[in-house]
Amino acid sequence: MGYRSDVALALKTADFNMLLKKSKEQRPDVYDLIQEAKIFANEDFITIYWEWVKWYDFEPDIAYIEEFKAHTEHQFHKIGENYEDYEYTSKGESIHSCIQFVRRLDILGKEVNLKEVLA
Repeated sequence: MGYRSDVALALKTADFNMLLKKSKEQRPDVYDLIQEAKIFANEDFITIYWEWVKWYDFEPDIAYIEEFKAHTEHQFHKIGENYEDYEYTSKGESIHSCIQFVRRLDILGKEVNLKEVLA
């Protein structure tokens, strides 16, 4: 069980490639964690997106990624299970638009006209 979060980390493409190379050579646990993520790319950045992951800073693989991002230009978002649990960090000017935090409600069912409901 445990507490779950959605986590997104955007890195410059060169930094992502370095993380991938280092983790593949030195830290298979980190490499495996990256392989479990969804990867999004644009011109200059790669975003790693984990859904419903246990993101505990004391776990060695997570600590490695946290340490790596501390020394690179990045944008980081973590949304926990609790409504108020949201963490955001950013380092560098050019990476601010890679991830957008949107809070919304998804409503199940078909949208209907009020007249249909009253009929």
